[in-house]
Amino acid sequence: MLLVEMNRNKALALNSVASLLQQIVALICGLIVPRLILSTFGSAANGTVASISQFISITSLIQGGVTGATRVAFYGPIATGDMKKASVVYKTSQSFYTKFALALTGYVAVLAVVYPKFVETPFGYIDALLLVLVLGMNAIFESMFGIPSQLLMFADQKAYFNTFLQIFCTIGNAFVSVILIKLGCSLLVVKFVAALIFILRPIILNVYVRRHYAIDTSVEKDKSVLSQSNAALAKSIAFYVHSSTDNLVITACLNVMWVSVYSVHRYVVSSISNLVAAILGNTEALFGQMIARDEQDAIKRDVPMYDLMSKMLSTVFFFTCIILITPFVSLYTGGISDIDYYQPLFATLLCFAEYVYCTSLTYNNMIMAAGHIKQTQWISVTEAIINIVLSLVLVKWIGIIGVALGTLIAFTFNTVANIIYMKKYIFDMSLGWIIKVYLANLVAGVLATCLFGNIVNAHITGFISFFIWAAVVFAGVCLIDVVLNYFFFKNETKSVLLKISKKFAR
Repeated sequence: MLLVEMNRNKALALNSVASLLQQIVALICGLIVPRLILSTFGSAANGTVASISQFISITSLIQGGVTGATRVAFYGPIATGDMKKASVVYKTSQSFYTKFALALTGYVAVLAVVYPKFVETPFGYIDALLLVLVLGMNAIFESMFGIPSQLLMFADQKAYFNTFLQIFCTIGNAFVSVILIKLGCSLLVVKFVAALIFILRPIILNVYVRRHYAIDTSVEKDKSVLSQSNAALAKSIAFYVHSSTDNLVITACLNVMWVSVYSVHRYVVSSISNLVAAILGNTEALFGQMIARDEQDAIKRDVPMYDLMSKMLSTVFFFTCIILITPFVSLYTGGISDIDYYQPLFATLLCFAEYVYCTSLTYNNMIMAAGHIKQTQWISVTEAIINIVLSLVLVKWIGIIGVALGTLIAFTFNTVANIIYMKKYIFDMSLGWIIKVYLANLVAGVLATCLFGNIVNAHITGFISFFIWAAVVFAGVCLIDVVLNYFFFKNETKSVLLKISKKFAR
């Protein structure tokens, strides 16, 4: 048992570091390429790409239920080494995703014909049609070749292989895109070459899994192993609403230039969210193995520790983001005057909404790891309804601020509901502990914002001063949060700091 735990912790550390590196690379590359697109092709072109991408991602709702059910179905066989059952799960899910890829191809073709007719873009009809086809290529290849292999390695805590492939493709895409834009190529050509680079990842991943795992292709498919796919669809819908619906609402109710404003802010916030998740690690798979092996002592020891870690990481990163996001966006979009990117209230609400989401990762991961998908689908459905209805109503009154506010309220509901369910049916974590942890970290974040907010706005005049102050603010928020948590949760805070340091040491 000790050896199992050591190997599990080592894998978690490697996944965390690989994921963190990938998020840093994605953040840097993702700032460079969109900035070049904005300055070269304009906000309308940037907003059109974001809008089309979200329409294509709607299809994730169809596959999302199977994705969640497949991931959960892999936990038991992988934990016990039952490769025959794992092969059944793999073959059954692969059959679904092959059919889905064919359907997705048809959807992208229809979208390519319809989208330019109903949405005003800066492109001609043919160019807009081809742009939709190009942006849909990666999703088609991902479904055809990559998803079952990715989920198998995720359950086996070997997601780092997929992560390193993502790093390679992200760097390659940024390098080639910059060269093509500087050479004066069209946006269509830039996105086509990027699609060619990104389709390499699912193909390589598929080959790797077939060579390194004893997948028995002679087994019969068994749809019962994915019996929770309909319930998982509810969680997929909620996640889609969380990550994608805002763009669609803004496209429908405002225009693609406001989509560009949203996407610039959203990119920063989602990058911070990914950084938090990367450092926290693949806790869903970790909890899944603990539950599959009925390791109650490990659950009682580790789950509260990871809960505190999620709060501390979220507080440090997101309150730093709240302080710095508006001056950063002002610098990043400097010289672009076709629409006003200065939206401080919207930026703050968007950051805080994602903060609420990240602080609740432990509860959602415990629910998924325990396989309680069907039992909690009502939470996901209600969250999605709240998000969509409030966003549609409020965007008419207060623009993109209403979209962010609707998202914040929906996330708050989801967090409270997940806490109540987890306590009642999976792991009875102390409610007093949870409330106390939230309050301590919120107080730390608010104190840091009051201390640094006005100072930063007055002293940032360029990117050099921005990065200097970013380092100062990050260190200051980190110090305040660690000190306050150490005062209230001395032993637990020491465990969190030790766990984070060990991850990077390994």
